[in-house]
Amino acid sequence: LKSEQTFSAEEIGRQLGISANMVGRIANVNNLKTPQFGMFRTSIVNGTERQHFEYYSTVISEIEKHLDKRKDK
Repeated sequence: LKSEQTFSAEEIGRQLGISANMVGRIANVNNLKTPQFGMFRTSIVNGTERQHFEYYSTVISEIEKHLDKRKDK
């Protein structure tokens, strides 16, 4: 188990100036939701269990690469 600090999509998005939704979409399309870049966590929201992905800081440079590709189009 890694004890590395994790960040929500919202926190990553804030650092990159994009929405949490955009972080998730880029991560999904580019298969970044892997143990290398973070972990799935379970939380209970309004009595319902939900899984969400928490990111390691290493994902930031990967997302930036994909943002740069989008700007080039």
